[in-house]
Order: sequence, then structure tokens, then C-alpha cells
Amino acid sequence: MAGDLRDLIRAKAAESVRITTTSKGLSGFVGKINTFYKKEVITSGALSVERFSSGSIELDIVLGGGWPRRRIALLYGKESSGKTFTALQACKTLNDLGESCLIVDPEGTYDPKWAEEVIGLQRDKNLYVQPEYGEQVVDIVTSGIREGIFGLIVVDSLAATVPSVELEKSSEEQQMGVQARLLNKAFRKWQSAMIAMQGKAPTLILINQEREKIGVMYGDPTTLPGGKSQHFYSSIKVKFKAGKVHDEPGKTEGAYVELAGVVTKNKTFRPHLEFSLLMFLKEMDGHKLGEIDNFDTLIKYCRELGLLSVVKGICTLKVDGEEKVFPSKDAVISELRRQPELRKKVTNFVITKRVALL
Repeated sequence: MAGDLRDLIRAKAAESVRITTTSKGLSGFVGKINTFYKKEVITSGALSVERFSSGSIELDIVLGGGWPRRRIALLYGKESSGKTFTALQACKTLNDLGESCLIVDPEGTYDPKWAEEVIGLQRDKNLYVQPEYGEQVVDIVTSGIREGIFGLIVVDSLAATVPSVELEKSSEEQQMGVQARLLNKAFRKWQSAMIAMQGKAPTLILINQEREKIGVMYGDPTTLPGGKSQHFYSSIKVKFKAGKVHDEPGKTEGAYVELAGVVTKNKTFRPHLEFSLLMFLKEMDGHKLGEIDNFDTLIKYCRELGLLSVVKGICTLKVDGEEKVFPSKDAVISELRRQPELRKKVTNFVITKRVALL
């Protein structure tokens, strides 16, 4: 047995020597590695980061243009701070592009009807699964990555991913670190599967909850269940603050909620940028329930970038060298609502320019 193991080690060492034999130039090395593994393992030159919109102009800007494709993003923060809403907005964006999403819900709180009616998700472009235990979550997500048919996979949440041993054993028995070990293994499997799929890999948006450490008197007492791997494997981490509910003027019922946060980690753009956005809780001022107030944001940045000028209440919008005159800001918003292509053109211009200025 020991002799067989030594022979195997020698064979592997010889194989490694064959691979790493010096070639003339970078192209020779790339060709040798790719030929040996029979697939494109190494590419020369920089790889561009593809992105898709988060549904919010403010969030798109601080992310560097939107969510990066084929990366892992971790959303965490206070309860009712907009984590699930933000993830479902990303699903809606991809649905509008004709792509499918997989929503994994270990919490058991997802409401497909609400997501369709309020957020605008398309039923025929999304799959929803409610796993019984954590190992199912890991295997389902791994299979979803390897299928190559999803643009986005959402897991809500990691904290609710319960290992099967906790279900099988008595609640009196203590299983130390089993969830952390399970999720650490999950991240290794998911990242390897995403690398293997290359251009067909989905984006992963993982949601987690905050917990508090015991006995911490100085510094940040909050922590995230599920082990350390989530911090290292995530290309993007977004921390959400508690949402602030605002009432409609003259009324006491909540009209919209202000969601805010900070991108604490970003390997694709500048990190530590803050954002805030408004989500409407009822229909008002032309906005629908569940809609993000992107129009006022668009007007603000258009004025900052010189795309929109206001003189004595008269608004002039410059697009592709042409000037369009409107009697008020509301008239500009109405025109942007009426013409989706114009809104898309102005939005792309604003995001590109603002990202370049950061």
C-alpha cells in the first residue's frame, strides 16, 4: 500500500514537471496549460466585468455600474432593512432581460404572489424552492450553478440554513460549529463550480442576518452566523441600515421607506461607498407600491452633470445634442415615464458618468 502511494506521488510530481516546463513567451505557456487540461484554463489579458442593474440608480452607482455577473454578493444588516427586496429587484431586472432566476428560501418566508404583484417578477422565468435542511440548500445551489441556465441564484438566508444533524438530534445536545462547517464547505463547492462554468456561471446573492456577540463591551458587537468563508468568498458585501418609514404629508400612515447602506467590500470597484433609496409603500405621486424612486434621483444627477438645466421653472433636457424643453420637473418625469428608451439612454449616461467620477 505504501509503495503504491509513493508511485502515485512520483507520477503526480512528474506530471507537474511536464506542465510547468518553461515555454517561449506567455502564449506558449497559455497554450501548453490549456492543451494539457483540454479546456481554456488560462486566458491572456484582462477580463472585463459584466454587470446588470440592481433596479436602483443609487445602488448601481456605488456598485460600479450594477451587480457583477458570475460573482458572489453578500447582503446583511438589520431586520426589515431591504435585503430581500434588493435581491428580488435584481431578479426582476434579469427577468426583464429574458433570464431566469433560482430563489432558494430556507427561511420559508418568500411569497411568490407578492413578488409578482409588487416587485414585478415573472412567474415563468423563476424557480422557487424551500429546502428542509442545509445540505439540500448546498446541493440545490451547486446543481443550479452547474446547469448554466440561471442568471442569478438567491439564497435567503444563510442564518436559516440548518444542518440536518440539528434536526435529527435532540435539542438538548450541543453541536458546536456544524452550521459554520457546512457553509464553509458550501462556499468552496459553489466557488469551484462557478469557476468551472466560466461564462455560464450565475451571480449569487446571499442574504444573512446579524447576531450579537456575548460580552463585547468595545467595538462592533455584531457578527454573522455561518462561518468566516462568507466574508472571503464574497466579491461584494453590502451592509443595510435600519429602514426609516416616512409618512405622507398630512397623514399618519407610512407612505415610503428610506433604505440605506454601505458597500463594505467590493473587489470590482471602489469599496466603502454609501447609498440610500426610497421604496414606496403605497401608490402616490404617480409611483406604484413597491417601486423605487429612480425619477427624482435621475433628475438630481442630470442637473449635477449638466444634462438638465432649470431657468425660472423651465427645464431643458439635452440628449444626443438635442434639447427638449419642458414647463416643469414633473413634465420631465412624465416624459421619461412615457418613453422607456429615452429613460434608458439618460439612465445609462448618468450611471456611466457618475461611476467615472468616483
